[in-house]
Order: sequence, then structure tokens, then C-alpha cells
Amino acid sequence: MAKTYSYDEMLDLINKDLDRIDNFFEIPNDLISLKPEPDSWSACEIIQHICKFNGLYVEQIDKALESGEMLKANGQQFKPRFIFRQFIRFLEPPYKLKTKTIAPMYPNNTGEINPEKPIQNLKESNLQISKRIEDYRDQQLDLNNIKGKNPVLQWVSMSLIEFILILEAHQRRHFWQLEQTLLRLSGNKY
Repeated sequence: MAKTYSYDEMLDLINKDLDRIDNFFEIPNDLISLKPEPDSWSACEIIQHICKFNGLYVEQIDKALESGEMLKANGQQFKPRFIFRQFIRFLEPPYKLKTKTIAPMYPNNTGEINPEKPIQNLKESNLQISKRIEDYRDQQLDLNNIKGKNPVLQWVSMSLIEFILILEAHQRRHFWQLEQTLLRLSGNKY
């Protein structure tokens, strides 16, 4: 049987991510911008990528809410559809298969002078996501049946629960990548 999620379980996922993000402020400035190889991303670039991805997903979530009917939930449990459950499982760290990033999600400033800025942006995006989930809970919105378009594959319709869970799994995937990058560079885990 497929796992279901309550509003509070989704908030718990985001709150755990926020705790991890707070740890990123401890990464030394000279380490966060280093790349293990010339063709790989630094920890700072990974954070910038997560911010871009989150921004695209949140934008589509907001569009879904603006254009759709504000359906009320019959219950408090929500479940992504089968294909999205498989995609979420694919994203879960530790991952075995690397994928290429599309242009809109490339890091935007690979020479970031102030590495705390991208970390703060990531924290802010997660706080906004947490606030949205709280609002959905307060309004008792049906996260299974309010749908919007995937930001990349516009012909793919996604429910709010699918947007949120994919966004969250994607960022955990890259948290793991960031940790592996720093471990390779410094021998320390952050």
C-alpha cells in the first residue's frame, strides 16, 4: 500500500530540511565554493540549483491555486499517484544514477562572493513552502485534486501533494550530493 501524507507530515519533512539547511551556515567560506573536479558543482552551486528548482515548483503551485478551484479535502491524508511515487523514489538519496540539469535550473552565480546568501535564500524558500503547507492545512485544501502543470513538461499535470513531495525529495537528493562533495574535499560532514 502506498504511503499517505498528512499536512503535518509534510511540515515535518520541510522542518527537517530546515534543520539541515541551518547546518550549512557552518561550512567554511573557502570550502563552500570549491569544486572537487572542474566539471562538477561546488556546494554553493548545488544550493543555488536547489533554490532555482524550488522557485520553479513554487511558481507552478501558485499558478495551480490561482487558476483552479479551491477544492476542500474530504480527509487529512494525501497520496501521490503511482508514476510520481516512482519518481520520488528515484530522487531519494543516496542516488545511484546522475541526471543532467536543464538550463533554467543551472546555478546562476558560480563565483558567489558571499556564500551565506544562497544558504539564506534556500532557507527562505523552505520557510515559504512551510507557510504554504500551513495555509493549505488551515484552508483544508485537497492536495490530491488541485492540479497544475509541471514546470518543465507542461503537458504533465501534477497535484499539489506531488509538487511538494518531489520538491522535498529533490532537495534531499542534493543535500546528500552537497554532503558528499564536502566530504570528498575536506573529510568532514556538514
